[in-house]
Amino acid sequence: MLASAWVAILVGIAMMVVGPAWIKSDWFLLIFLIGSIMILSGTIGGIVGSQVVSTKSIDKQYVWLAKVNPEYLEMLPAWLD
Repeated sequence: MLASAWVAILVGIAMMVVGPAWIKSDWFLLIFLIGSIMILSGTIGGIVGSQVVSTKSIDKQYVWLAKVNPEYLEMLPAWLD
């Protein structure tokens, strides 16, 4: 997910900088707009895709986590309440 986000950002930058120089001036706005959308979507995708752990709920004593790797959970000792 992160690699595709970086690719989208870099291609978006290339479209905004290099694209208008290679394509007719009539298409400048379209290429610029598509490049802007790719940068925005790549940034949002990178933020969402990079979340390693998120919280399910929090109370006064405990925190419940989501998106935790099952292999990591197996390394933890058994929980005794």
